[in-house]
Amino acid sequence: MWFLPGFAFCSAIFFCRVFPVVESPFGGFLFIVVIFAATAIVLKVKGVKIGVLPAVMAGVAVALSASLVLSSNSFLYWLAYAFALCTYCYFVVSACGNTVKKGFSGLIAADYFNAMFAYPFTSVKCAFEAAFSGKAAKTSGKAVLKVLCGVFVALVPTLVVGLLLSYDKGFNELMGKIFDFNFGNIFSHIFSILFGLLIGAYAFGLYISSLDKKSYGAVTAESCEKGAKKMRIAPALSVVAACVPMLFIYVVFFISQWKYYVSGFTGVLPEEFSYAEYAREGFFQLCAVAFINLAVIICISLFMRRKTEKAPVLLKGLTIVYSVFTLVLISTALSKMFMYIESYGLTQKRVYSTFMMFALAALFVLLIIKQFVPKTAAVAFSLVASLALFALLSLGNIDGIIARYNVDRYIDSSLPTVDIEAMENLGDAAVPELVRLAKYLDEKNGTNIAEGKNPNGDVLYGELVCSLQASAEGKSKEPAEKRDFFEEIFAFNVPAVKAEKALAEIGLLK
Repeated sequence: MWFLPGFAFCSAIFFCRVFPVVESPFGGFLFIVVIFAATAIVLKVKGVKIGVLPAVMAGVAVALSASLVLSSNSFLYWLAYAFALCTYCYFVVSACGNTVKKGFSGLIAADYFNAMFAYPFTSVKCAFEAAFSGKAAKTSGKAVLKVLCGVFVALVPTLVVGLLLSYDKGFNELMGKIFDFNFGNIFSHIFSILFGLLIGAYAFGLYISSLDKKSYGAVTAESCEKGAKKMRIAPALSVVAACVPMLFIYVVFFISQWKYYVSGFTGVLPEEFSYAEYAREGFFQLCAVAFINLAVIICISLFMRRKTEKAPVLLKGLTIVYSVFTLVLISTALSKMFMYIESYGLTQKRVYSTFMMFALAALFVLLIIKQFVPKTAAVAFSLVASLALFALLSLGNIDGIIARYNVDRYIDSSLPTVDIEAMENLGDAAVPELVRLAKYLDEKNGTNIAEGKNPNGDVLYGELVCSLQASAEGKSKEPAEKRDFFEEIFAFNVPAVKAEKALAEIGLLK
């Protein structure tokens, strides 16, 4: 047990040094790989036999975190990194046999919640008590924890005061003499150490509670089932009376808007809408109705009174009806989005919206399946479906695919222009495709983009020249503050390397 505090705090310092992950994508990926591998070794040393499900979830988390290296999308970085960290907590707790229910059950959401909030905080103070021995352990550990919390809280106001006083020349000179190196680096290292101590205490609490099973049994499958039974207080007649008016409104709404919805499948845009308004309205309508319907289905399932454990026919029927209505709306919203993409090409928001609609569709299809196959773990399989869609989104270099799609359609004349500003928002992943577009236009117009000129006055070509020159300048310019060796390594990602290579091919980068 003696090595656990050191392992927890070293891991926490590593975590802080690669934070934020947007600036250190490779560092974040390396941290995820190392922390899972090292924890597996530690658990083996402690005699823990890691089960199949914890190992699979750990593998999924590591695989998805590879998007930190394979893409340049900061939004996906945060999603993948957050999922990996949450799954790490689940991995430690489940590997030690502390799950609410064995196997891939519908209670896996409760396991994630316990792993992130219950287990770590149950023993968080043990990390500081472990630094002392004898009778002083408990009191000294608490005192150190209180001091660290106070110092951490003081960091922000102290930094603000320092920045406000930095206008004074004498103050700056004196601080320069006291600290003969970059103040930003000083703060960075202090933050890493102090915040690392708190994160380390959290991790140590997670390990101790999981190994000693301190929170095991607080939430069980039996207690969840008993709680669910107590909530079933609504008579079936009341449930029907509550659902019929809403279903009637849906029927009337679909009938009144039939031509409006069918136009999405026929490819005919209603006269009063632009493509953007048509697709956007469909998406937000979908989101609102889908979440309302999901909430209604959950409430019916939780509160409807039943004589046996099996779901009554009425409950199944209502769930199927609400799910089918939602799927109809999803299909129309998807058709609108496809019309929008066909007219204006792809962007990140359009791709995210489309993937979200597919995820919602998968969820409601699973709800329908569960009505015919009651043993289906809908929550667990919803997680699988969501992770599969996220893997396609994050590991497939989606920004590069968006850029390639738009350039391909412009080259084959099915897209009138390319939105260069939107392509720039894709980051390094779009640069190789912008270079390909530049080569195509150079060959077509007899120009040379390396010269930085726009002899034909083409608006698209002029925007493209400016964009690629800005990318090349950003790659070649020395950063204002030189990064150390580890920061350079941690900042590596594949799209950045491909972008530099593409810019060098056309002579904009040496």
